[in-house]
Amino acid sequence: MLVTDEGKESGRRALNAYALANYGLPLAELERIQLLVTGTAAEVAAGLARYAAAGVRHVVLRVGAMGLPTQLEQLERIAAVALR
Repeated sequence: MLVTDEGKESGRRALNAYALANYGLPLAELERIQLLVTGTAAEVAAGLARYAAAGVRHVVLRVGAMGLPTQLEQLERIAAVALR
């Protein structure tokens, strides 16, 4: 899952709401079984860069956002990170 937002704390709040609604788990529990990256575009890029440096060449992103308008907004933000 990946949510780009105005900062890590804001992103974590959004991911917590997503985790509760979709998995019935608080974020702290979901983090034990899934990789989660959130924060500003720069923070997300840095988080993903660590995996690229370790040799990862493909990732599957699950947008941690509720509702189509928010998901589309997130996809635009993710695209901006990917095009850096």
